[in-house]
Amino acid sequence: MLIDGEGNAVHILFRISSMYEHDGTGRNMNTDKPLILDDLIRKHALKSPDKTAIFFEDESISYGEFYDDAGRAARMLLGFGIGHGDRIGFMFPNRPEILFLYFACFRIGAIAVPVNTRYQKQEIEYALDHSECRIYAEDPENKFMPSPGLITRLDEPQGVGVRNDGYVYSGFEIPMFYDPMISKLVTWGKDRDESRRRMKRALSEYFISGVKTSIQFLRRIMDTPDFVDGKYNTHFIQDNEEFLFQPCTDEAGKGSGTEKVEERLENLALIAALLKYNDERKAKNGQNGQNGQNGDTSKNPWKEFGRKI
Repeated sequence: MLIDGEGNAVHILFRISSMYEHDGTGRNMNTDKPLILDDLIRKHALKSPDKTAIFFEDESISYGEFYDDAGRAARMLLGFGIGHGDRIGFMFPNRPEILFLYFACFRIGAIAVPVNTRYQKQEIEYALDHSECRIYAEDPENKFMPSPGLITRLDEPQGVGVRNDGYVYSGFEIPMFYDPMISKLVTWGKDRDESRRRMKRALSEYFISGVKTSIQFLRRIMDTPDFVDGKYNTHFIQDNEEFLFQPCTDEAGKGSGTEKVEERLENLALIAALLKYNDERKAKNGQNGQNGQNGDTSKNPWKEFGRKI
């Protein structure tokens, strides 16, 4: 919140946001709200251009100078090809230049992302090369409407460069009264592409049945050509709507809770259990893989296995 000496106050309608941010109706929250900060500075620059806006150390900056400097910064950013919805990271100590860049971003509709000046080089590289997906219990095919209900099965991804921060479990019920976020899935690698590929693999291993989720939608994002090339902003979903919402031809991608996927997993589990049972049976009878030695061959192992399950 900014407050001037005349009792005027304004709330900063701004937050660091991802390209995938909506209000439950599919409408992008980042572009539908007006930015009023620039209007506030312009008002004071026209009314009292010589009045002090910032006093830093021994330097005094008027509203007129502030507005002009922010304008020059905005034109500089536009000259670099930065526009509406683009994210800009910058590192500055506590100086007036921070405000110039903030207001320049507001003016052109870009998203300012301040980076702590205490970060080390490797910490910044990590932040640039890691990926995060937020898994929601919602239906992307139906304007991202929440999908409350009982989670009947949950298999979370694991492996090198993968972390899943969640709280749900098989048997947990997603309530209809709260945020339907299930977990935050994070991957990292030596560069952005490795991080993206790990995220794609992790999403393919993430299985939730009982409720609809955003998992398959996020998988499509990982394969979208613009995302692969690093070309995305707050218009990403609208610009790639045809690709993101196309009918899925991959059986594993027809929804995280589809019967076909669940049937495949159960079949694999049965096969693994049968192999384990046969190995244990052979070891017990001392057969070592050879039929008919010191064992009763009159019994059918398939029938015995079926009786056990």
